[in-house]
Amino acid sequence: MTQNFAKRLDQRILLVPDVRLPMVHAGDVAKAAIAAAERNESINKAYNITGDSVSLGDVFELLRELRKSSCRILRIPIGLGRDFDNNAAYRDLQLTYRSLREGWSEALLGSQ
Repeated sequence: MTQNFAKRLDQRILLVPDVRLPMVHAGDVAKAAIAAAERNESINKAYNITGDSVSLGDVFELLRELRKSSCRILRIPIGLGRDFDNNAAYRDLQLTYRSLREGWSEALLGSQ
């Protein structure tokens, strides 16, 4: 998915539906699985393992900055979004998630 998103910035102009979507780094999902396996309070529970919802336009703006792209991003406001209640995961599993910048930087540039 990372490279598919990044390749879109090769265009001169990118039209982006400005929807809000939850994002999470695969490494954070792995940390959550380990935390759930180690804690008794997680037995027989299901968790939403996701970061906060972010604007797809914000994602592409960040990617443009990280890749030093000159692509012009035009946001199309459509007023859609999805949020998940991830409070139980924060509480029971004591999770912290990478920031959007940390996650995408790592995915695009590798661990530093």
